[in-house]
Amino acid sequence: MASTPTVNKSECCRRFGWSRYQFDLNAFAGMPVVEAARDKGAEWRVDPKAVARWVAERKAEEIARQRRLQEAYAARKREAERNIAAMLARKHDRERAQRDAAKRREVEWREREAKRQMEQWLDRAYGHCKRCAYLDIGSPKGGDWVHRTPHWSTDWPVQHPAWWLPPPGLLEAVMAEPACIPYGHQEPDWRRWVPTYVPGRTWPWRADTGQPEGLALT
Repeated sequence: MASTPTVNKSECCRRFGWSRYQFDLNAFAGMPVVEAARDKGAEWRVDPKAVARWVAERKAEEIARQRRLQEAYAARKREAERNIAAMLARKHDRERAQRDAAKRREVEWREREAKRQMEQWLDRAYGHCKRCAYLDIGSPKGGDWVHRTPHWSTDWPVQHPAWWLPPPGLLEAVMAEPACIPYGHQEPDWRRWVPTYVPGRTWPWRADTGQPEGLALT
C-alpha cells in the first residue's frame, strides 16, 4: 500500500494561502496532522487532502452556523414585530375604548343637560300657569290663604306633577325666552296660552281615572 503523501508546514501554508500563525491556530483547532513538530527545528507533516476535507467541513459548519444565526435573528425579529404589532393593537384598542367612553360620557351629559333644561322649562311653564291660576282666584292674601282656598294644594302642588303638561304654545314661548333675562325685558302675555283656572280641575283636565284627558282650552 502506498504511503499517504504529506507536506510540511510551509507547503501547506502555500497551498491554502495561510500564514504560519494561521497554520498554528488551525492545528490548535483540530486540523488533522500526520506528525507534529516536537521541537523548534522539527517539521510539521500534514496530509493536504485530509486538511482540505477538514477545511471544507469547517467551512460547511461555519455556513450552517451562520444560517442558524440568521434564522434565529429572523425568528427574533418576527417575534419582536409580532410583539410590537400586539402592543400597537392594544394601544389602539385602549385609545378607541377611551374615545368611545368619552363619546358615551358626552352623549350621557348631553342627555342629562337636555333633560335638566327641559325640566327648567317645564318648571317655568308651571310657574306661569300657577301665577295665572292665583290671579284667577282673586290673589288671596294672608299666611293661611292656601289652607283657606279649596282644591289649591291638590290642584297646584309645589312642584309640577310628572303627568303635568303645559298648555299648547306655552312651552315654546318659555323656550324662546332668553336664559338670562336682560334689564328692561318685557315678558309676553302668558295668559295667551294659559286657560282660566277652575278650582278642582287641574291642567290638563283629568277624568276620574286621573289620567290626562286632552289639551283643549276652555
